[in-house]
Amino acid sequence: MCAIFVAVIAAGAMTVSLPSAEAHAAVAQPRAVVIVGPSGSSTSDFLNEGELFADQAAAAGMEVTRIFHPRATWARARPALQGANLVVYFGHGNGWPSPYAPFQENTKNGFGLNGYEGAPAGSHVYYGGNKIRDDVRLAEDAVVIIYRSCYAAGNGEEGSPVPTRSIALERADNFAAAFLHRDVGAGVVMAFRTKQYVNLAAKLMTPGLSMEDIFRTRSSNSWAGNGGWIGTDHVYAESERTNGARQLLDPLPSTGYSRAISGDLELTTDEWRGGDSLPDAPAPTGALAISASDETPARGQTLTFEIDSSVPLTAAPTLRIKQSGHAAYVVSTTWAKLDLYRVTVTLESGGSAGQLKLKALGTPVAGEAIKAVRILPLY
Repeated sequence: MCAIFVAVIAAGAMTVSLPSAEAHAAVAQPRAVVIVGPSGSSTSDFLNEGELFADQAAAAGMEVTRIFHPRATWARARPALQGANLVVYFGHGNGWPSPYAPFQENTKNGFGLNGYEGAPAGSHVYYGGNKIRDDVRLAEDAVVIIYRSCYAAGNGEEGSPVPTRSIALERADNFAAAFLHRDVGAGVVMAFRTKQYVNLAAKLMTPGLSMEDIFRTRSSNSWAGNGGWIGTDHVYAESERTNGARQLLDPLPSTGYSRAISGDLELTTDEWRGGDSLPDAPAPTGALAISASDETPARGQTLTFEIDSSVPLTAAPTLRIKQSGHAAYVVSTTWAKLDLYRVTVTLESGGSAGQLKLKALGTPVAGEAIKAVRILPLY
């Protein structure tokens, strides 16, 4: 399931009121929580992979908390998750669509954990999306990685046939939805059904990368069947579950949907760490330019933004808005005239003064995606 930022294109003028959601404060040193749940005969393998990931995160400079079987209980995981910048989960996945009707999120689209400390590897208790939404508050723009779990990246259980593309998208979308909920706070959810042979922790600590850049990292292992970016039949889609989220699925040619990312694909590693990757002035891309009806906006103010493109675009560009004290949201623009696009947005009245960060993204008729960034003071 993936979600990232999406565009909704209307025929006329568009006014958007951003939902009020307090952002969760990031910390100077990213804090990672690595969870390894009971997974039957795979438990030993998952424990080794979890330990490797935790070691890589520590070596990259993160503060790491390990919640490992047979002590991977909800009672231990829940407090550790609060304010975490990175959550990595190895274990069973219970998603939807699946053979196990009906769809509900008391047990689906979450974690499979030990029912009590010392429980055997062959038993587990599912804590689904509802539990995540109710009880987990991550750091702002946190990254969640669901590793080796059935359904999370699109494929079903071991031995099941490769699903249709629409089923794979639905599964990935559902699995990411709770973590991407505005109260929970994740910026992206990555799901990998197979080993990746990519040091994801080191990538996250590399300045200037987007989450899509990280997802597109090739495997360091020479065997093509192992993980890392494939790029032969990838697909983008808008999320049905999460407003402003976009999905990218990267299936393996023979074994299907084992790689997915959902959320804000343009989220940068600098933003994830709580810093600013945007410049203090408009970025001179030469293709897109952002202007605002008021260059010194105040909280609660209604603003009109215009995006001017010097090249023809395939569709109206999107605009990512990050207001101090609130989570980022993506809105769509509508065509105004020639190559000018417009959107009207009502800012939140709460939060704090600081900065209004803007990022426009468009796709030219010919060429790669283009973007412009802008920071305005916010009063």
